[in-house]
Amino acid sequence: MALGHIIGDRRDRFEALKDVMETFRVIMAERKRREMDPTIALLENCVQEVKSGAPAEQLYPRTGSENARILPDGHALV
Repeated sequence: MALGHIIGDRRDRFEALKDVMETFRVIMAERKRREMDPTIALLENCVQEVKSGAPAEQLYPRTGSENARILPDGHALV
């Protein structure tokens, strides 16, 4: 995507890519960076936690708030 400017005009004008395949490559690269790379990093972290052999209770201690339900009158039901 190119940025163009006309002398005397205060607005910036963007010019779209002409090649459809180049547009596709740019979109896929950005989606990979935003969606796939963080997911892969999260899954690799999960694999490392499983390989560590630590019990789940040690890795993720429960605080009790996970099981609490808030009733319509505002009271918590644990």
